[in-house]
Amino acid sequence: MALRTPLTVSPHMYIGDSTGRPLDYGMIFFGEKNKDPEFYPIDIFSDDQMTKPISQPVRTKGGFINDSGDMIELHASEIIYSVKVLDQYGRQVFYKAAMMRNNWNDDVIAQIDAAIESARQSAVDLAVIAVGQAIDTQVSKLGFVIIDSFELGATITQRNQALRKASDGKLYKWLGDLPKTVPANSSPEATGGFTANGWREVSDVALRQDLASPTGIGLVGGFKIVTPEMYGAKSTLGNIVDDSAAVKMAMQSGHHVFLAAKYGTSEGINTGKDGQVVFGISKAVSGLTVIPELWTRNPQRNNVIQMVHDNCRFVDFTADANNAGSAPSERVHGVMCSEVVNFAVERVEAIHCTGYGHWALSNPTEQRTTGYYLGCTSIDNQVLFEQTSCAKVDLYSCTGVASARTVEMFHPYDDNVLVNYTNCSAYAEEGLVANGLAGINIVTLNNRSFGEINFNNCDVRTVNNGTAVNISLQEGTTGRVNFHGGTYISPDGASLVSSGLLDLHVNDSRFEGVGGFNCSRTVGARTTITAPDILAVGTGTDPVFGLITNDGDVTVTGGSVEARASNSGTKAIRGSVTVSDETRLLPNTPTGRLKILKEGIGHVILQQAGATTTFGNISVNWGSLDKFNLQLSVYKDDYLVPYSLNWHTVNDATIRVSAKDLPVGTKVYYRWVLVA
Repeated sequence: MALRTPLTVSPHMYIGDSTGRPLDYGMIFFGEKNKDPEFYPIDIFSDDQMTKPISQPVRTKGGFINDSGDMIELHASEIIYSVKVLDQYGRQVFYKAAMMRNNWNDDVIAQIDAAIESARQSAVDLAVIAVGQAIDTQVSKLGFVIIDSFELGATITQRNQALRKASDGKLYKWLGDLPKTVPANSSPEATGGFTANGWREVSDVALRQDLASPTGIGLVGGFKIVTPEMYGAKSTLGNIVDDSAAVKMAMQSGHHVFLAAKYGTSEGINTGKDGQVVFGISKAVSGLTVIPELWTRNPQRNNVIQMVHDNCRFVDFTADANNAGSAPSERVHGVMCSEVVNFAVERVEAIHCTGYGHWALSNPTEQRTTGYYLGCTSIDNQVLFEQTSCAKVDLYSCTGVASARTVEMFHPYDDNVLVNYTNCSAYAEEGLVANGLAGINIVTLNNRSFGEINFNNCDVRTVNNGTAVNISLQEGTTGRVNFHGGTYISPDGASLVSSGLLDLHVNDSRFEGVGGFNCSRTVGARTTITAPDILAVGTGTDPVFGLITNDGDVTVTGGSVEARASNSGTKAIRGSVTVSDETRLLPNTPTGRLKILKEGIGHVILQQAGATTTFGNISVNWGSLDKFNLQLSVYKDDYLVPYSLNWHTVNDATIRVSAKDLPVGTKVYYRWVLVA
């Protein structure tokens, strides 16, 4: 139990946000009971004599209460008070209308205890079921037929029948005369006892001893779970020791592995079998922690934990590299999914990695790896999330926090076929001074092209002269990048810089940075921007530009492009561009503007075209195909899904869209614009 203060907000009490990551830039309000503390605050102090007042809201850093860089205690005279916790965006994380003095920690500890007890009880319940099934299986192998039960009543007519006692799961054979009638709600003791002509238990001691052994779980049919403790693990909360051997044995058993604590490790841990599930209680309670002074480097697999088998899942734990491996050749990665199909990583945190936090990869040109991340976090790692040469990877609601060692937040690398980021966010830790930090960095290698990278409603914020989005294609390589919604900001750097033969589409997204939005100058590159919110704000005397087209093929429809600086040379757009008359430009840039003549909005429902192909026809009334803009969005079950559609003009009145592997009945929403 933590030491208490009048408000019991101990300097060592962890505060997480709604996703479980450390609450940075958080705001905590303390107020009158049963009232909103943001508007009815109480007086709080940093000393127990209550002579040093603290202004509200109280801020957090790294999940702890902080004032001017120091972790502090808080004190107040009120016995009962209200508490509200908000994240950096003003979203409520926690609220309690009436909290009694000294029970904040109790609430937190009670929640943790409840979660642990629930997990333990679930494990016990499942184990009871599994052991019962194992006993049934073994007894059946001996030729017995199991019937129910002393509680329900039964009649024994054959020597090979075994009667179950449901209250404890034990099985009994009748040695006396047959038939033997057993009344309901009875017991072996009440219906003949344990004699030469009475009952004898057949779920024997030897079987139970086998089940209790480290390998006994292998006798359990269907449901198979082991823990490192079954193989001798000794780590406990607050006392992490080297449990590498025990964890490896649990993993290599091929059974599902339950991480009931945080275990120390001196070497990388790999999965042991296709379909294996490795799960914990939560990121705060369960996981693997590297012991740096004992770490043994593996040149091929220098990771805390790695998935090397298909159809595996990692759920609810933390991989902590603990800053091991300082030299470039010795960097330690967190969670790796390597050359695997259908991986799943859910609510797993990777922290303190001198290498990559979460890394999915295949060998170049093979592009085998497929799978998804859900609700994962990556904190204080060289690269937060990386995908290398993958076939298809989806990231949903994942969060990254950059530190001084971070060079890239989101890093789709080399010849990925399809990567989708949806509702993901990445930002720099408070006070970080970093040069060249890239929020999103998409790079090709060795003249290999990539397929498609999608960012859907993501929030990426870098610092200093770092670039919010950098896209770099080598000469002769191609790729498509789509931004749908979201915010991409670099206060002192560029919001986007691109190069190479890129097909770039932006729809209803905000880009902000001193360096502006820089389009590729490569001949053949195409940039289509619809309803953007692009802003460049200068901090010095040089001119700034919201959109820099580099005289490439750039089209802007609707939205706004703005540049703010004291220099008279500042412009909303620099370079040739096709821009609609409805686009708001500040300062106004009249040249190259086009007027929207016609537009249409609607949807089509895909029909069957071939074995794996569906299509839909969009009716238009153009009369000309010279200059138009087409925007397509795919919805499934009323949710936007990232998907690239093919389309072509059938004639002046029809556009046909087609897709592979999208089922019949899928809705495709469209907006077309004809400009002049």
